Amino acid sequence: MNIHFINVGKSGIEPIITGLKHYEDIDKVYLIDSEGTKNVSKEAEKIIKLAICDSVSTITINPFELTDLIIKVKKTADIELKNNSNINFYFNITMGTNIMAAAASIAIILINATGYYVLDKRILKDAKTKDLVNELPMFKIPKATDLTNVQWNILKILNSFNGEVENCTYFRRVYCENFKDRYGELPFIHKPQKINASLKSLKRRGLIEMEREGRNTRVILKPAGKLLVALNITE
Repeated sequence: MNIHFINVGKSGIEPIITGLKHYEDIDKVYLIDSEGTKNVSKEAEKIIKLAICDSVSTITINPFELTDLIIKVKKTADIELKNNSNINFYFNITMGTNIMAAAASIAIILINATGYYVLDKRILKDAKTKDLVNELPMFKIPKATDLTNVQWNILKILNSFNGEVENCTYFRRVYCENFKDRYGELPFIHKPQKINASLKSLKRRGLIEMEREGRNTRVILKPAGKLLVALNITE
């Protein structure tokens, strides 16, 4: 099964149709639009249903908020995979805002999709469709399964404090109290020294920031850490 996610912008439907014509056997299309591009997505939906495939849906996002697109695409892909584990995902990032393109690039990695963009046919007038479509390279980013239990718990607790705790010592106490409330005991692996090492590891990964302010150290959940929690939290 082949499913395409497509960013929708205000510049028309040609990059959408050109991209889809490059690929064969398309089973479903998700048009990612915003309130300002509904007219373009409706026009694209009509053409796609007439000429390419019957199954077309829209995902409406905030085009100026990075995580909105990522989370909605990831959840949509997860639902599709529950129904059919044999799916090839594709993502056309050509249209939409710069933030939509950045968010799509992250989503491509998270759902293991083939990302692509379509060059402007007005500039390359004599180019064939296959020459207009360029596929993107793939990269690996951290997943929740790459973290230890201590590191993952730190991210979840920070997230519950709206992403920031003013005092590192206070954070360690909150972490330990949270663990005791849940499990009734505090094994050595969750003692302060282990928490300190995990905080430093999360900082190296770019998931948190630790800012020294006098005798205190502020612990801040960075956007990458916040996104990781949003995509993987199950409780």
